[in-house]
Formats: sequence, structure tokens, C-alpha cells
Amino acid sequence: MPVTLRVPIPDGDPEVVTIDGARIVLGRGQGCDIRLPDASVSQRHASIRAESSGYVVVDEGSTNGTYVGGIRVPAHTGRLLRSGDRIVLGCFVIEVRLGAAPMTSDMANVTRDIAFRLVEHALRQSGHELVTRLRIVEGPGFGAELALTQLRRVYRIGRGELSDLVLSDPDASREHFEVVCVERGVFVRDCGSHNGTWLGSQRLVPMEETPWRVTLAVRAAKTVLACEEPIAMALAELETLPDRVMDPPTAAVASTPLPNVVRPLREQTPASRLPPVKATRPSRGMRRAWGAVDIVVLGIGFLVLAASMAGLVWVFRSG
Repeated sequence: MPVTLRVPIPDGDPEVVTIDGARIVLGRGQGCDIRLPDASVSQRHASIRAESSGYVVVDEGSTNGTYVGGIRVPAHTGRLLRSGDRIVLGCFVIEVRLGAAPMTSDMANVTRDIAFRLVEHALRQSGHELVTRLRIVEGPGFGAELALTQLRRVYRIGRGELSDLVLSDPDASREHFEVVCVERGVFVRDCGSHNGTWLGSQRLVPMEETPWRVTLAVRAAKTVLACEEPIAMALAELETLPDRVMDPPTAAVASTPLPNVVRPLREQTPASRLPPVKATRPSRGMRRAWGAVDIVVLGIGFLVLAASMAGLVWVFRSG
């Protein structure tokens, strides 16, 4: 039986991932099946495993713990999941659905897309520029750069005057290599250069596109270029950060609607934490509203008083 996870995305529709496998790893690290890029999530936070009794969630010794229904799952211990459960991992709340559903075909790209959408939202909220740039970091023309402002446009780098980034390296070919920027990354392709194009320690196959990882540099003859892709660089930086300790969630957090839960839990104020409302007694000087019975009693009192006064007057006159 497959398991479906709904991962909330701020200001957008949640990502839905359906897997029919023995184990799904959730965490901040690059090797996780579901990558949640926030320091409140541990590198390897939790896993969902298929057992004979059904799917269970196991905390992998995370800093902030794994919660289901406001109850913390003991480290390295499994808790049986039911359809509709919400798993709290750091500042994320993920909904679980069990049952028949179409399988996610390209899990690697979906995992990358989730992480990119979350980081892109955070960068935009903080006002960061999201333009990818190529920069010469070693060799002739040190410091020169090229902004890849147009998606899917092919940018040519070489010694030729018509290149988008002209190399002053005499050993570079006139058309040395090309790059293209897409929604979720950059690809590099050697143009059949004389000295070849190297990505890290790997020589590229001519005319074959290869993903350019921001942790690797491209070397063309004596020129070395780095790719500065803001989202990918932020993801790489998140790998190095220590876990951020958070306050434990409550059952109220686990039942929060999914579009509103991607925020620090300490900013939320669950109803269970609000101070109880105390009943107040009216002060002595406070007036009470008159009721119908009060008016009748008051009227009878006035009649009795009037009759008494009339009797006194009659007695004095007769005397």
C-alpha cells in the first residue's frame, strides 16, 4: 500500500509525493528522500518505514524530535501511522495519507523541487537577488562575470568576440563551452574544444549537457569559473549549519491547517497555552438591572406607604 505525503509550501500549493517503498527518509541533508531546508530540521530527522502492521514513523535521533498528534516519538522507536496523521518535524507539518494513489515517477527531481521552492520563498522574503552568475575565479580575466538573466537561453563562453563571456586565455577555444540556466539549475556543455572542459575532476563529453553543481568549478584551459546560483548556494550553506533548537509543539499545532504551518512553532500560540478565563464578581458599587418582580414589589410598597400616610392625616383631622 503506498503512502502519500503533503509537504506545505508557503504562498503555494503543497507538494504531494506518493511512494510505495520500504523506507522514506526525511531531513535537511542532501541524501534525504524528502528534503526540508530549515535549521530546525536535523540532517537525518526521521524516516517512514513499511512494516507488517503498516507504515510507522521513526525518529532518527533528531534535535527537536518528531511529533504525531502533539506526542513526541521516542528516538529510534516506531509509531504506527494512520491516514490523516500530521507529523511535526521542526517548523514543518506534513500530512500523511494511506491508500491507492498514483506513484511519483521522478522522485529525485521532486525532492529537489521541494527544497528549491522552500529556499526560493525564504530568499525572496528576505530581499535576496536570485540571478545566477558565472565568475572567473582563477586565471586570465580574474573577476569577470556573466549574469544568466534569461531562462533556457544558451550562453556561449570562449575566446571569440561574439561570445557572451569573452575569455582572454590564449589556450581557450573560440567557442569553448556553453551554459544554459533552467528553473532548477544550470547545465554546461563542451563545444568540442581543443583542450577540453572540466567540471571538477571530470572531463565533459563534447556536446553533452551535464548538470553544474555549485560546489564544483569549471576549467577551460587556464581559466577557472564558479557558478553562483543563490538557491543552490543557500542549500549548500544549510548543510553546514547546526540544528536550531525549538520549543516543543502541542496537539493544537498538529491540527493546524497545512497552508499556515510553515513558520516557527514558537511564534504560534496554541489554545492550550492561553491563561484560563476567570469569573469576576460584581463590585459593591455596581448597580444591578431591575427585573419585573422588583418593579411589582416596589409598586406595592408605594401603595402601602400612601395608605399609611392617608390614615395618619385622617387621624390628625378627626382629633
